[in-house]
Amino acid sequence: MTLGKRSALLIFPVLLVSYLLVALAVYYVERSSIERREQARLSNNLTELRATFSVYASFVDSYLFAIVESEALHQYLLEQQDRYREHALGSRLEAALGNLTRRRSDYLSFSLIEADGTPAFFFVSSDNPFRELSAEEQAVARSAWQSGALSGIELIETADGTPMLVQYKLIDRRTFSTPLPTQRDHSVLAQIAIELNAFEAQLDEIIATYDAAIDYGASARPVADDFSGEIRLLPGHYLRIQPSPRYIEQRLDVMQQGLLIGALVFALSCALLLMWLMRRYVTDPVSRLEQQLNDLMHGQRTALETGTGDEIGRLALRFQQLYDQLNDAYRRSRQLAEHDPLTGLPNRNHFYEMAVRELKLASDNGRRVALLYIDLDHFKFVNDKYGHSVGDALLKSFAQRAGSLLQQECDRSPGAGQGVLARLAGDEFAVLLYRFVEPDHPQQLASRLLGLVRGGYQFEMGRYPVTLSIGIARYPEDGHTITQLISNADTAMYQAKHGGKNQVAFYSQKLARQARWALEIEHQLKAINFDDELFLTYMPVLDAQGRVEGCEALLRWHSPVLGAVGPDQFIPIAERTGLYSRIDRWVVQQALSDYETLSRLLGDDMTLAINVSSAELTVTDFDQFMQEQLERSAVPAHRIEVEMTETFGVDASRQRDRLLRQLRALGLRIAIDDFGTGYTSMMQMLEYPVDKLKLDRSFVERLMEPSNRALLKPVIALAHARGLQVTAEGVETREQADSLIAAGCDLLQGYLFGKPMRLSELELWARKRAAQSTAPNLEQPV
Repeated sequence: MTLGKRSALLIFPVLLVSYLLVALAVYYVERSSIERREQARLSNNLTELRATFSVYASFVDSYLFAIVESEALHQYLLEQQDRYREHALGSRLEAALGNLTRRRSDYLSFSLIEADGTPAFFFVSSDNPFRELSAEEQAVARSAWQSGALSGIELIETADGTPMLVQYKLIDRRTFSTPLPTQRDHSVLAQIAIELNAFEAQLDEIIATYDAAIDYGASARPVADDFSGEIRLLPGHYLRIQPSPRYIEQRLDVMQQGLLIGALVFALSCALLLMWLMRRYVTDPVSRLEQQLNDLMHGQRTALETGTGDEIGRLALRFQQLYDQLNDAYRRSRQLAEHDPLTGLPNRNHFYEMAVRELKLASDNGRRVALLYIDLDHFKFVNDKYGHSVGDALLKSFAQRAGSLLQQECDRSPGAGQGVLARLAGDEFAVLLYRFVEPDHPQQLASRLLGLVRGGYQFEMGRYPVTLSIGIARYPEDGHTITQLISNADTAMYQAKHGGKNQVAFYSQKLARQARWALEIEHQLKAINFDDELFLTYMPVLDAQGRVEGCEALLRWHSPVLGAVGPDQFIPIAERTGLYSRIDRWVVQQALSDYETLSRLLGDDMTLAINVSSAELTVTDFDQFMQEQLERSAVPAHRIEVEMTETFGVDASRQRDRLLRQLRALGLRIAIDDFGTGYTSMMQMLEYPVDKLKLDRSFVERLMEPSNRALLKPVIALAHARGLQVTAEGVETREQADSLIAAGCDLLQGYLFGKPMRLSELELWARKRAAQSTAPNLEQPV
């Protein structure tokens, strides 16, 4: 399609839309004007209707007053002879009433009604001279006598639906005035009724005009935004008119049609004129400029013709400048889109593109490809403790050194192939090795990378406890797509982490089975029945004199699907998937319910240690939960010890520090479990609000080595200096126990004294210990 045709297709819709928008604006302005005008008309009609009703109301009020005050009515009421009253005085009263014109109504009546509801006198001015007092008028009279009202006015409807205005007044037969409440027996009710024919005609006209619905109410309604009106007829009597929505719509339809036709005609006329002008002065020159731009983009020319001096020439000059700028911006944006802004390395998307390309070439040519997935161990600790500036600088330094090392390794020999280093996310990097011949090339590169962090990572900003965990997956053995290779290399990397970090792990079927096992554990945890599958065991804790100081509650899981699953397997998965909180709370409830039995077996002054996940320190209501459970179980808070692993110190924050202090405020004791397995310094751990330090089994074993044994006593002494108790875990030999006691260790725990036992086993253990003939001591463990 040519530029001229495109211009034509563009101009007409734009003009049409423009005129339609103008028409729409006019429509909405006129619509508002019409709505206001019609609302004003309705208000005027209702005002006239109200005025007509007021005339009727004034009419009945005036004539009732005139009749009540007339001499004819007074003589009628005073006359005792019924015959004379009915003929002579009644005729005079009818003559006086006959003076009332019927111009305003087809029906006018006057009646005198006794207290028992019988009419004493009735006069009617109507087309039907034999018409009697209607049931509706009698109902008003009865209501007036029963209510005790002295006067009143009511709007009613006759049997045929004609509105009628009825006004009454109670008259004392002797004084012709309004009687006192105690003189009602000597009174008669004077009542005048008039059909509102003119009012009805006006109302019918309004209803017909607006196709409206009417509604009578006892009170005024809130002012509404819709097209409606309301008038007050009598006190406590309101009339509401609700015109049909189609009334306004019909008036707007005509205007819509006129505006639409006008918009189409104007749009078409203007479009034809503009298209002719556009073609002559714009589209043809632009078409020539388009051809030049096309030639420029395809390299058939180096610049546009800008010598005409008119708008097209200046436009060509701007196009030339824009082309140059866009060309530069494209190169820069591509750099940003494909590379990590911090390290300058290829990002995940660019890495995927290169990997897909190389895997395709490897598949076609039978070559090898290897993917190294690298994670910086403890980087989060460095980032949180020393700040993001240090963390960013460390990542940049590592990226530079790893990139240089990769280049050196690939340049080492022709068989080393090529490689690319990329930053995938955070502290995760990946290396893609391709076109290499030496099968051990990935292992050699991984070993050299580990050398960068031997003894921690040191660069210009200092030395930091950062190591590497590297997982390796190979094509085609471990996967045929980049997604499979990254997933499998990531699995191998996590195996390296679980193996102690700072090492390399190759993906294997064994790792795949372990990953599937972990996934199965996660699935079973989500569907676990706590009471049926989980249970607690208790491991005794003894002091240096051999007395039982308490015990530690240890969680065990026997799944009906998986069988026995160790806590070292399912607890990390529970913490990672967010299931730890439900498990921890079940452990707390179960341990506190067992406390009474435990105290009976081990002594009233025993201490029960309960392990909870360090992630609980991020739950704001954990202290409230502990308080509720202590109150429910009636267990003394100072007999409960909450154990947190050392890793909580790595991620310590104000929230966690506050929660630890709140738990201590409840009376609970806080212990740091598994001390010596993390990377937190001794002095840093001693700053936390805790009461006890529990030395991990592996830490105890390292301190028992001859080269480290001299450190045992200072470590314990430092804890004592900070007011902390020290418990040694994993004590299995007499030599360990003696060395720990000699170093000043307060409490000992391990298989030398007792394994983790269920309550029934613990009871046998306690009985056997009590039955020993010698005093309990560490020389003869049970």
